[in-house]
Amino acid sequence: MLKRTPLTALVATGLFSGCTQTGGNIPTPNLSGPVDPAARAVFTLAVAPGSVEGCFMADSSMTRPITVTVGNDKAQFETDGDVRDELKRIRPDVYYDNFQIGFAQFKIEADFSSRPKRLNVQTYEGDCKWTATAP
Repeated sequence: MLKRTPLTALVATGLFSGCTQTGGNIPTPNLSGPVDPAARAVFTLAVAPGSVEGCFMADSSMTRPITVTVGNDKAQFETDGDVRDELKRIRPDVYYDNFQIGFAQFKIEADFSSRPKRLNVQTYEGDCKWTATAP
């Protein structure tokens, strides 16, 4: 439990503040096929089933509106706190990136190929997961 407590406190103090992009385990970009159409969606994350109990303490930081805008086979990820990241296309209409927040690493995946569109964020270890959908 000691491992999760610092993570929860870190996330609760401000999602994506002081974040950096990491290079580990990012799926290989797939730019084959036609260019994905331009699209935009606003997501509000919620704790996903299967997350450890401590993840609920971070929920207030995770439920900020997040806008994902697709264009030129990339997706721009932006929070209302003006944190931005560029997600890479890993397959048609699906985008991915890793973020580092302090000592915690997060995986971000935006899936515009599904209906409704989906945004998934989880810790690298997978013990805390958040998900959202948008029309």
